[in-house]
Amino acid sequence: MISTILPVTHRILIVDDNENIHADFKKILGFSEDHETNYKLNRLESDLFGDDSEPLAEVNNAEFVPFGPQTTQGQYEFEFAQQGQIALKLVEESLKTQKHFSLAFVDMRMPPGWDGLETIQRIWAVAPDIEVVICTAFADHSLSEIRSRLGRTDRLLFLRKPFDVVSVQQIAAAMTRKNELFRENLDHVLKLESQVQEKVEELERERALNWNRVKMGYLGNMAGGVAHEIKNPLTIIQGHSDRMLGMIRQKNMDPHEFLTSISKIETSTNRIVNIIDSMMNLAKPDEATTDVLCDLKIAAQMSIDLCSEWAKSFSIDLRIDFPNTLPLAKCAPTEAQQIVSNLLSNAIDATREVKNSWITIRLSQSASSVFICVENSGPAIPETIVDKIFDPFFSTKQLGQGIGLGLSVLKSIVDLRGGKVRLNQVPHTSFLVELPIK
Repeated sequence: MISTILPVTHRILIVDDNENIHADFKKILGFSEDHETNYKLNRLESDLFGDDSEPLAEVNNAEFVPFGPQTTQGQYEFEFAQQGQIALKLVEESLKTQKHFSLAFVDMRMPPGWDGLETIQRIWAVAPDIEVVICTAFADHSLSEIRSRLGRTDRLLFLRKPFDVVSVQQIAAAMTRKNELFRENLDHVLKLESQVQEKVEELERERALNWNRVKMGYLGNMAGGVAHEIKNPLTIIQGHSDRMLGMIRQKNMDPHEFLTSISKIETSTNRIVNIIDSMMNLAKPDEATTDVLCDLKIAAQMSIDLCSEWAKSFSIDLRIDFPNTLPLAKCAPTEAQQIVSNLLSNAIDATREVKNSWITIRLSQSASSVFICVENSGPAIPETIVDKIFDPFFSTKQLGQGIGLGLSVLKSIVDLRGGKVRLNQVPHTSFLVELPIK
């Protein structure tokens, strides 16, 4: 079968102050019909006279050798430099034109400019992926010195002068192929990284969408309680407004009673504003920044305000245990409110059919963390499903009552902030959320 793979052109940089060496490399690694003809004649002579040895070309004659690049790895394209400074410019230009060098043969002694080591150092500073072969007839530097300056690397080989033709050809073939595989692998890794980044962004979008579904579920459950919660202060406002209007109409204004009614209206108005703010905070998107702090007492109280009437509709006793002071938590206020709302919602669902039911919301602290604990009098979670409760879309509720994302999203928020969430079922079922403090 004839291969359809086109040969790859590898660019090779020859850095040597001797132009004759440039010509030698071109003869050794180059290709022409004359070279091929010489090789075939040599093979014919070997067959005729029974010589089984492979004809090896001398550098000066540059006879064709069967190990040349055209028979294996494709073609070579050459650039030549007599000084390290010129070589560096050629490398820099290759980066601008996207015509990268695969391999550089670098002489160790190149007076009056940089020596081979400095040349390699400067080349690798701008193009660290170039394979390099040091060519020298002298032991100018020890191996330990070379390693101390260039580091331990698999991109470096040594070639002693005078050159063995086959060795040069095989080194060139192996090193250029190695560089080609490196670039292929690098391209593959970059593509994988791009795909991973796209997947992460997709998961973040899905997480945000799922959390919005969870929040809408909370708001739906709380709607009845919130309506009742708003109706109460509205009734108070209406009653005191009627009372004040009556005093004005009858021209019988009692300043003390008038001020009392205004105070009651103000208190009820503030109550409605707080409820609306709580719902808006719960519904709005998360803060994008990770450098955020939160007063857990305020966030927890806002969640309790939203859930209190919902809990009362099932005769659930809400108990609050907050310390006088609490350090700020490393968490967005909306995230903290979402955490408490999630735990309260689940606790209400767990205790709504239990007699004399209660839920305790407790805040506490340690030297490095603050804690949110929501404990309830409902039945324990079965041990067979404990390992699944934080899985996305896992739910024990009836169809239409939940989509199983609440605890999963809660855990993702806590993990994002460097915290922990734990389930404890002794003596009662409780969830403990730990968040780092400022």
